[in-house]
Amino acid sequence: MVNVIGPRSIRDSFAHWGYPAGIHRLKGGLEATARSLLLIPGISCTGGIGGAVILLAAIMTLIRHRDWSHLPGAVVLAAVAGAVAIGG
Repeated sequence: MVNVIGPRSIRDSFAHWGYPAGIHRLKGGLEATARSLLLIPGISCTGGIGGAVILLAAIMTLIRHRDWSHLPGAVVLAAVAGAVAIGG
């Protein structure tokens, strides 16, 4: 929900990475949708796939901009989302 609310630090990060204003809300909405799908038996793997795709895009952004401090958390979350997608 942090991305949806978009405190200044989040907005500044997205601007630094070259994304248009307001994209944080779209990303937050996609994250919320993926998270909601994780709660539905039978299609939770869809939420895992969605979450993994979102996180892989985030990882690519972090690597491209050499933002190493945020990378470990994104990698761990992507691995968890991938595991849910495979095992869900």
